[in-house]
Amino acid sequence: MASSKDPLFGIDPENIAKEITERNWKEKATVRITPDERWIYLWIDKTDVKDKGKMYEVQVKVQDKSKTVLKRFFELPDALAYANTEKGRFKDARRPNSSEEIPNVPKQGQFFFSNLNTDQKR
Repeated sequence: MASSKDPLFGIDPENIAKEITERNWKEKATVRITPDERWIYLWIDKTDVKDKGKMYEVQVKVQDKSKTVLKRFFELPDALAYANTEKGRFKDARRPNSSEEIPNVPKQGQFFFSNLNTDQKR
């Protein structure tokens, strides 16, 4: 199940922190800028993984990509280091220089089901 930080529900600059910490990881996400100047939006959720138990899941939404990158960790400090781009695939990303570099993505989770019209007789 998607958390409130998932970009499916939109990316609100109010929910973005400079860094994800042990105190704010449940509510906040962060943004970094890749060397090719695309933003990445990173957040952590806790999940149950079959045969492994509880794990911390770092999800990364890359600008202009439809999929999110997913990496799982057993320990929160490892997930924090990855999410804050201290190590791992995005370690060369930098913090945004200004608020203009922070994405403001509207809600994406709107669906239309044309076959649910209750006014029609069947």
